[in-house]
Amino acid sequence: MDRWIREEAKRIILQDKAACVVAYQKEILYLGQGKGIFPLMEYFEREELHRSGIAIFDKVIGKAAATFVVSLKPKYVFAKMISEAGYDLLRRNGIRTEFETKVPMIMNRDKSGMCMLEEKVQHIDAVDECVAVLQDWRRKIIPEKLRMAQA
Repeated sequence: MDRWIREEAKRIILQDKAACVVAYQKEILYLGQGKGIFPLMEYFEREELHRSGIAIFDKVIGKAAATFVVSLKPKYVFAKMISEAGYDLLRRNGIRTEFETKVPMIMNRDKSGMCMLEEKVQHIDAVDECVAVLQDWRRKIIPEKLRMAQA
């Protein structure tokens, strides 16, 4: 991967200009906006953008996000913040990983406990099973949010 692209993608994440960046060789393939795991899941679901040897840059990577990352088989990952479980999963799968901050766990938005998606996957070892659980959650939550917005 081109060093300039890697540094530019890191800068975008560190300056909060995107939630997720996917780069390949000398180009940025994807800039994801939004909260939580949604930008990474959106990239995961856009198969036409998948490439072997990509680099993924994300604001927050816990175990839930790491399961999608592992499935995408990148050469390199950078996280502004990463959980111990997310870091361990990436390292066990041979993915070169760098980060700004490592935390014991990803907290929920009000900081009262663990992120609910982290709770959903914390006791599941198989990456493909974690991905299936998270995709099922997304299929259920999106229609619910649409119904609430229309009410």
